[in-house]
Amino acid sequence: MAGETVMHVVGRLTADPELRYKADGDAVANFTLATHERYFDKTTKEWVQSAPAFLRCSLWGRKTNAQEAERFAATFTKGCRVIAAVAMKPNAYEKDGVHIEGLRWEVQEIGPTFRFGAFQLTEQTA
Repeated sequence: MAGETVMHVVGRLTADPELRYKADGDAVANFTLATHERYFDKTTKEWVQSAPAFLRCSLWGRKTNAQEAERFAATFTKGCRVIAAVAMKPNAYEKDGVHIEGLRWEVQEIGPTFRFGAFQLTEQTA
């Protein structure tokens, strides 16, 4: 996918991922990441947290590798802290006769962060 900008985002899942399948067999895990900035204010000598941003994300598992989305949905739950490589994509659709345009975040890669806790991951082979 040449020419697209990929960003790395750290955040927490706001709910368990929603796994669904398209008619052609592709699996997709949809989820929302909540992220915010936190910094030390030198004048007040306190930590300050910005308002959260909510990113609606999709992790696709293609017919040849549907397990990627399935493994993610089975492993991660609400509140898990993750780091994701995401690409911003245009999103246009019709709802109730109204044309809506916006952005969606397509996940290229995702995994746990270990900064504030530990995960127990086990690799399974087919």
